[in-house]
Parts: sequence; structure tokens; C-alpha cells
Amino acid sequence: NEQHPAPMWRTISPLAIGSDGMRWHIRAYCHLKGEHKDFIISRCLQVGAFGDWHECADDDYKWKNFFDVVLKPNEAFSDAQKRTIERDYGMKNGVCVMPVRLALLYYFDKRMRLDVSAENDRPKERPLVVENQEAYSTMLKEVAS
Repeated sequence: NEQHPAPMWRTISPLAIGSDGMRWHIRAYCHLKGEHKDFIISRCLQVGAFGDWHECADDDYKWKNFFDVVLKPNEAFSDAQKRTIERDYGMKNGVCVMPVRLALLYYFDKRMRLDVSAENDRPKERPLVVENQEAYSTMLKEVAS
């Protein structure tokens, strides 16, 4: 992840606006880097001249494709607590399938606290765990690159 010590101009072609639950982002094609990226709206200090539209969402693999995250109640709960969580999340057969855009998977992981290990968290802070953990971890690494 690159760091810029001072603000800089970039030409971007916006594709979508989304929230990760904490901040608003612009999903856009960055002409400087030649790739689709997320830009935090509050860090955009000025808007320059509008130019020609260069990209569309169909060209953004991570935006148009989804990964099905299979969630289930945390095993640390009692059976009664698990049933409550299943009702809270509308689970069927003890699981809930959440299709998440690949571009948003990192944010989903953070907001659902799925990135915190069981040893470092209390079950009530992490009521859900990922059932398809191996595929999920692999996909997280893949979309981060």
C-alpha cells in the first residue's frame, strides 16, 4: 500500500460510491496507476475539470464479481444462543450466504470483525464466523494483491 506524504492530483474515472460502514469511498479507475482503486471521499480535497469518461464498471473485475461468504454462529455459543444468532441473521440450516463484491471483501472482513482471531476476541464481539474459511482466506489474499 503506497503512502503519499502530501496531497496530489490524480485523474480518476468514478464507477461507484459505497460505504464500508465507517467511511464513504469512490470506486474509480486511477489513470496514474492504471488500475481500479478505492478513494476515501473525505480525502479528496478538490475536484478539477471533468474530462472524457475512460472506464466502466464492466472493466473492473473486483467490482463486478462477488464471493459468497458463508457465515455461521460462533462455536463458542450455547445451542440456544446459536439459534438466536441464526434468527438474527435469517439463517437457513445454520448458515447465511452473503455475496460480497470482491472490491468490498476487505472492508466486510474488518466491519464484521472476521479479521480478529478467536484468542484475541470475546464471542459476543464476534457472533459470526466464516464456514468456508479456507476459500475466504485465499480470496482475501487474492483481492489484496
